Amino acid sequence: MSDSAETHHGTGFNWPMVLVGNLGGRLKTAGRFLRFPDYKKTGHRTIANFYLSLLHAVGDKREKFGEPDLQLRDINTSGPLAEILA
Repeated sequence: MSDSAETHHGTGFNWPMVLVGNLGGRLKTAGRFLRFPDYKKTGHRTIANFYLSLLHAVGDKREKFGEPDLQLRDINTSGPLAEILA
């Protein structure tokens, strides 16, 4: 997908992704469309949460990935996306 997020000169607030495959049944992917709340809204998730999901699916159970977004300090952005883990 585009590395400029939602627009040509993106802000990086929206990152469309396509997940192909299910890591041998460890991910729930078939025919699904997920949309998470917008930036700074309750329930917002980050690209780090997506990467944590992939790590959890292959056995690495870490809860944090990368540098935290200091503007999201009131939102828990740790852990994987439960919505895609089988």
